[in-house]
Amino acid sequence: MRLILCVAALLGCGCSARKPAEVWRVVKAEPEYVLRSPGEDIAFSYVLKRFNGFVLGEGWVDFREDMGLQVQYAMYEQGAERKGLKGFLGTETQRYLWRRGRWRRLKGPKEGEALSPVERLRGNFQRFFYAVKVNRVGSTHSSALLTGDSQAEIERLSKALAAAPQEFCQSNAKSCLLFPDLCTAAPLIGVLVNGKREMVPWGTGLGGVVGRDKRLLEFLRWERGGMRRIEVDGADSWAMRLPLLPGDVVRSE
Repeated sequence: MRLILCVAALLGCGCSARKPAEVWRVVKAEPEYVLRSPGEDIAFSYVLKRFNGFVLGEGWVDFREDMGLQVQYAMYEQGAERKGLKGFLGTETQRYLWRRGRWRRLKGPKEGEALSPVERLRGNFQRFFYAVKVNRVGSTHSSALLTGDSQAEIERLSKALAAAPQEFCQSNAKSCLLFPDLCTAAPLIGVLVNGKREMVPWGTGLGGVVGRDKRLLEFLRWERGGMRRIEVDGADSWAMRLPLLPGDVVRSE
C-alpha cells in the first residue's frame, strides 16, 4: 500500500512540475500595439526588424527562408518605343521562392528553358534593394539583388553597389543583379492560409489575408523553437495589423 502511495505522490509531483503553455497575444498598448509573450513585449513596428533587421526607410530587405520575389516585366511589340501604351502587350510576372540557398521559380521553368537571371544567383545570403541610382545625376532608379556567402560579404557588396551600381553589377554578375527598365520587383513571404500556401507582399498585416468578411479562427507562428498559438482579437482592426512573417499559419471562416 505504501508503495502505491509513493508512486501516486511521485506522479502528482511530475504533473505539477509541468511548465504551463506559453501564452502569446496581441495587446493594445501605447504608443502602439504589441505582441506580448512571456518576458517580452514586441511592438508592431519592431516585428520585422526583429525577424531580419528590416528598417523602414533603409531601402533594402534581407531574405530569409520562405521569402520570395515577384518580378514583373512590361511587354511591347517588337520595334515599339517601349514606353506609353503604343505597342504595349501587357505584363509577364515571375515569382520565386528563396529556400536552402537558391531561388526556385514557382511556375517552371519549362523543359529546356534556360535559368532566369534570378535563378542563376546562388549564395546563403540575399539582399534586395528597392531602388538604386544607376546614373551619376540620379534621375534613373532600378531595383537590385545581391547574393553572398556571409552577412559580412553582403555588407561589403552593398557599399560597392551604392558607390557605382551599374559598373559594379556589370563586373560582378555572379553576385549582383540590376533589374532592367520596364521591370518592377518586390519581396514576398510565404504563409499558409486555410491550408493553402499564399505568397503575399512583405509587410502585409494579418488582416490582409483574413479579409473583412471573414472571422479569424486561429493564428500560429514559429517562435522560440516551436509553433505558438497567438491570441488576436479579429474584430480589432488595429490588432489585425500585426505584420505577417514567413511560415505563419492562418485559419479563418
